[in-house]
Amino acid sequence: MAVACAPVPARAVGRHLAALDGAPDLAGLRRVLADARDAAARRDEVRDRIATFRSALESVRRAAADWELAEVGWEAVAPGLHKSYKKGR
Repeated sequence: MAVACAPVPARAVGRHLAALDGAPDLAGLRRVLADARDAAARRDEVRDRIATFRSALESVRRAAADWELAEVGWEAVAPGLHKSYKKGR
């Protein structure tokens, strides 16, 4: 199941970045991104996706409680990380 993020309005971010005039205004950029996040959160579609994702995450959390790992530390996660990295390339 894939849960897509709401797109940030590129024009709003672009306008903000164009107005920076060389000095990064991270607080202003944070406001632009927070406003986009808040607007997306008010849409029913996003609320439904969040609820679906939360339910799936809770199912995985319950299943993970029963996992038994044969290895400890790096040896336990290295093969999976290597596989994920390889798929990403």
